[in-house]
Amino acid sequence: MFDKLTIFIACAACAICAFFGYQYATVQSDKRFYEYQLSMEQKLSQAVENRIATEDAWRERARELQSLADKDRTALETKYRELLRSVSVGDGANRSNDGNGMHDCAKSTGADNGLPSNAGVADRADTAKADRQPRQSCRVYQDALTKAKKRILYEAKERDICSVHYNTLLQIYQSVSDNKVR
Repeated sequence: MFDKLTIFIACAACAICAFFGYQYATVQSDKRFYEYQLSMEQKLSQAVENRIATEDAWRERARELQSLADKDRTALETKYRELLRSVSVGDGANRSNDGNGMHDCAKSTGADNGLPSNAGVADRADTAKADRQPRQSCRVYQDALTKAKKRILYEAKERDICSVHYNTLLQIYQSVSDNKVR
């Protein structure tokens, strides 16, 4: 009977040891799992902080570039306003605004004043007054040329502004794609 009692006690001890061993292994496994989960949460938290810092740096860089673009745009608009003013004012009453002096609209007094050769002195006196002002057809051409210059300046200004915006976007893209802030 002693042998049966010893075997029973040994089996009970083994069962108890197995139970506590299983519990110990479960606790150790849970401990490793929670340590792993904690380390992953810390890494995730660090990654989120890094992402937020990087995005903040990118936003700041974008604000700086936008500020520079706004300054460039203001400078361009000022430059084009001055150019428009110079086109509107012109460089003389009897000249077209092409700047090269090739289109002199007023005729000088003399034999080649556009009058027939048999015109009298009275006709020539009237034309002397007309010589001071450009002819009406020349004024139309001057106005058309001025409008064309203004339109060309407007288109050039719009393209320059578009270029400023494109370059700003390109700089933002490059700083983000390089994953660094310049």
